[in-house]
Formats: sequence, C-alpha cells, structure tokens
Amino acid sequence: MRLTVSRSNTKLGDTPNFNLPAGHSCPGALDCLAKANKETGKLQQKGKFRCFAASIESLRKNVRTSRNNNFIQLVKLSKDQMVEKITEDVIGDLRRREKLFRIHASGDFFNRNYFQAWVEIARQNQDIVFYAYTKSINYWIECLDSIPDNLVLTASRGGRYDHLINEYQLREAVVVKYPSEAQEMGIPIDSDDSLAYDPKVEKFALLLHGTQAKGSEESKAVFSRRRKKA
Repeated sequence: MRLTVSRSNTKLGDTPNFNLPAGHSCPGALDCLAKANKETGKLQQKGKFRCFAASIESLRKNVRTSRNNNFIQLVKLSKDQMVEKITEDVIGDLRRREKLFRIHASGDFFNRNYFQAWVEIARQNQDIVFYAYTKSINYWIECLDSIPDNLVLTASRGGRYDHLINEYQLREAVVVKYPSEAQEMGIPIDSDDSLAYDPKVEKFALLLHGTQAKGSEESKAVFSRRRKKA
C-alpha cells in the first residue's frame, strides 16, 4: 500500500500536502484537540475549539480512510524506514514543477523518529520548500541546530508545549476568533499560507474557522464573521 498525497484544498489550492488523522497523530494538541472515530466518524472534541481537519474527517469517510492509512503505514517504522517510505511514495509522486510542500494540513509529528525523518527528507531535497505547523515542539527543539533552511516550521500556540515557544523564541501562529484580536497584537492574518512558508515572519494569526460546538463562543464568532461578510 502506498502513502497518499493530497492536492485539493480550498486554502492551499494545488499545493501538495501530506496528511495524518487529526488528534490521533497530535501528541501536543490541547486547545484544538478533536478526533473522528476511524470507523464511525463520530467526533470527539476535547479542546476549546473544534479542529477543522477533524470535522472534515468526521463527515467524509474517504478522507478519514486515506489519513488513517497513511498513519498506520508509518507509525511502527524506524526513522530510516520512514525516510525511505516517504521519499518513494510522497516525494516521488511530486510533479517536476512542485517546489512547495506542506507537511500536514491534518495531523502532526507523532513521534521523534517521524519528526527527524522529515528533517532528513528536507535535507535530501533542497530544491523543495517544506513547511509545517506543529504543536510537537518538544521534538523541534531537540533538532534546532540541524533544521535545514528549506524546512520552515511554525509553532502552533495552544498546545502542551507552549512554554517552549517563549523559551526558545520560536516563530509562531496563534488562532484568533476575530480580526480585531490580531490587530490588537499587531500581527498579520494568514489567509492563504503565504506567511506560513515565509521564514521572515516571526508571528502571525489564523482566523478560527469551520463548524464549532453549537452555542459556544467559538461558534458565535464564526457565525458573526460569516454574517458580516455576507
């Protein structure tokens, strides 16, 4: 069985991306922690707001199956085996013109070997810019001196290792409910991932989106923004 590369995404357009099941592969998740049952799709929300990727998995069996298959194939492999597998199935699937790659529109670095495998893959493919949001900051700081320039990482605030963001002065993204929150912090909002792969941007915001728990402040915020836009 081969790993699956995704390309269809409203925000990313045709940018190729590799995905894992939301929540199940996210050991550092906290505020956004949610999981879709791999069989039934039933959504279990544990965080403050609902992860958009988990919501999609809950609704679409084909998406859920694809991401779970990716996870199952990698989770028990060694670092070197992961490098070989991802290189053959994922990097080998890229078109010649594709020089930008997002690691995880869904999921995260689920263990140390997996994180280090992507570091090695980026090192071996210097002509491609790889970028990723992550809450697995504990694995990142172990490799600070070995991250290649073409691997652009962004710490996703709202996880179990937030204290490491300040301690190591990592570039970060923060989720906001309203644009005014970003304005108050003096940071730009990334609506198309262009800030995510720009290493010169130290901090930016992401607008909360997707279906949120009924009656929650998060749900009210999303609805209010949609109404104003309409």
